[in-house]
Amino acid sequence: MVAAAGHDSLEVDPLKLSKTQFPIPATLQSLVRQQFADPARSAQGDQAMRRDELITYIRASARFDLRPLEAVLAQTEQIGDPALPAPEDSAVLAWIGASCDYWEKHHPLDEAVSSQLRRLQPVIALIALADAQFYTPGKHPLHQTLDALQAAAVGWQDGLGRAGEPLLKLIDETVEGALASLEADGEGLISLLRNSTRSAQRLQTRQQRMAQRAADVERGQLRAARARNTAAAMINQQLQRFPIPAEIGQFITGPWYESAQLVLLKFGEQAEQWRDFVSTTASLLDALQPPGDTAQPSPDGGIGRRLSRWLLSLQHDPQAAEQAISNIEYAHLRVARGEDVQRANTTLLAADDKPASNGEVIAEVEALEMGQWFLVQARKGSTLRIQLAMKQDDEQRLLFCNHAGARVQAMDYSSFARLLSEGKAVPLSSDNSFSRALAAVVGIDNQEALAKLTGQPPSEGEQAATAGDSPAPDPGAGDPLPPLEVESEEPRQPDLPDSGVPELPMGTWLGFHDVDPPLLAKLALHDKVRQLFIFVNRKGVEQRRLGEDEYLALIQAGQVDILETKVNFREQVERARDRMKRHQR
Repeated sequence: MVAAAGHDSLEVDPLKLSKTQFPIPATLQSLVRQQFADPARSAQGDQAMRRDELITYIRASARFDLRPLEAVLAQTEQIGDPALPAPEDSAVLAWIGASCDYWEKHHPLDEAVSSQLRRLQPVIALIALADAQFYTPGKHPLHQTLDALQAAAVGWQDGLGRAGEPLLKLIDETVEGALASLEADGEGLISLLRNSTRSAQRLQTRQQRMAQRAADVERGQLRAARARNTAAAMINQQLQRFPIPAEIGQFITGPWYESAQLVLLKFGEQAEQWRDFVSTTASLLDALQPPGDTAQPSPDGGIGRRLSRWLLSLQHDPQAAEQAISNIEYAHLRVARGEDVQRANTTLLAADDKPASNGEVIAEVEALEMGQWFLVQARKGSTLRIQLAMKQDDEQRLLFCNHAGARVQAMDYSSFARLLSEGKAVPLSSDNSFSRALAAVVGIDNQEALAKLTGQPPSEGEQAATAGDSPAPDPGAGDPLPPLEVESEEPRQPDLPDSGVPELPMGTWLGFHDVDPPLLAKLALHDKVRQLFIFVNRKGVEQRRLGEDEYLALIQAGQVDILETKVNFREQVERARDRMKRHQR
């Protein structure tokens, strides 16, 4: 099934058949005979080919590039056999050929996978001739197997390495086993098909689980970024009030800023704890106002107690925390005495700009379904098969994963909407694909046609389910697409090892929220052999060790946030203490 380069609107067709309408509650036998009976390729009476002869021709066919009827006619022409299939047999084979054409065109797979699945055409043809159940799309085990294999393979492409081997192995075993069953008169075929369906579903489940883990990591990073921006905005607002001593500025933009992020991640922006943190920050600055202002320092060391409560980033370094608070209290005391304190404007914290809101773009992206696959044009004419694994409305951020469930690329709403509008990102349909093809080629591809066939109008539930389906792409539209500059233009090895643990560079700071107060620790070691993580504090003292399963469980529970690496504050404190000693002398 060669990938088609086309674009289809993401607007949902309200007439499209929903997933819940398969198996179709009717047989297509009469429609197949009406629409595919061709007198030029069939014969009646004594001129018609016997069914056993037809089966022999189908079994002997080695031309998988031809559809079943064409393959039979090619053999009869080669040996000079004038016989033609009976009209009903010819119609069935023509229907199978048209369905396979539709399947490849509207539900395209990578050619390496598609070429293997084409070898199943003799099996499909023989079952269609032998089993009346085949006329009900979605009902026969072979329909279900082909649907499941296509759904499992829609994201597969060359270059995945070991991560792509299970899918290829499954398809190879299914094809070889099905062809072997033909030699044994179909013995064991149904059991093979059911096992293949279950295996394909397991592959899908594993891929979805891996993609979810990648999305959890991405969400954690976005939550951390949101906390950084919120904390920076609050602190910058306070810092712009008036100049303050440089040492205090370093404290506020260092460990106090880190603590602000931890409070936000732990409690949220609307929590009372965050309001108290903001109030404490304001009090810290109030006590540093230049002489002549009405505000007074907090008496009796009250500010020290509040600082100690919220200085979470130094919670596991009591000596540094005590020294920092002592410096602040000393600065407050000097201001209260009216001493001349050197002041300077503190460099404001960097904050990311919020993405520009565009209602039309947001609506278009919101129409995308989680788990939807896309064929994206990349550099040098190559293509990527990527799956939507995350939509984050606050940051207008999308995350895409590959067949292995590994992160491929993150993109903002506007950028991806532009790719869709330009036809450089094409949605790939993968639900009930072969069953849909069987119905579509006889005109049963919408609610009205199905209602006419069954004599029953669709229920409201079926119409509602239809609204959630993603449309199939139009593979025939447009010329070859121009190259697109994207960072992840080539399929690459998955970022996740076999255990599914996301890779993190050594030295990454993480916030753990399964303990109270939250723990800020740095990744010092990831032992993949022992499946062990070790985290340390700023001094290099071990704070926590977790097995990979424990670490993944915390990520999935939203209890871990990935933070930026910071400069060791102890060094800042020591430098500040030296400066204050020199000032006192």
